[in-house]
Amino acid sequence: MSDPVIFTAGGAPAPPSWFIKKLKAFDHNLRVSWGLGLMNPFPGWVIERRIPDDMKERVYNQKHKDPNRPRYAHQELRDEHGYSGTRQFDMRPDWHAVYLVMNEFREPILELSENVIDYLRANYERTLLGFPELGRKHLLEDKRDQERRDRAKRERDLDRATEQVMENKYAIFSDVMGRSGQPAQVMEGTEL
Repeated sequence: MSDPVIFTAGGAPAPPSWFIKKLKAFDHNLRVSWGLGLMNPFPGWVIERRIPDDMKERVYNQKHKDPNRPRYAHQELRDEHGYSGTRQFDMRPDWHAVYLVMNEFREPILELSENVIDYLRANYERTLLGFPELGRKHLLEDKRDQERRDRAKRERDLDRATEQVMENKYAIFSDVMGRSGQPAQVMEGTEL
């Protein structure tokens, strides 16, 4: 029997306490939260990383040079029935979403398990959990690998198409191919 679902004061489900303990043991700068509080809401669990103070100071001061700029933005929410509501969104959050818990079809996984922590362990650097510099390095490596795979696929497709044309050249070019395999126009008018 699974644990009962507990909800927070805001109405979002609370993560299981055992998962929070395992996540903190893995990296104390991580937390799990429900994704509807993000700027781009996600209807599932989100792993977030605390933004270091020195990085917050550097990034937020570059983006928000105006000291009169408010910290919170108002966002209007509408659903398919026309119901609208508002919420406040923090423009300078203390946490940054690094991993949306979802499957390969980009559907949210609603039950947290040990598999999520195993995935984080295996992909620590690639999910920007460690340092952004490493994430950028892996992003460039992944982009180069994808370009290499795309180039190899194009070459295989071109080779396959060439082979098919060569196998069926008499059927494809029957109007221009003579008996000897030379174009008929070259053969016309020659003494041979």
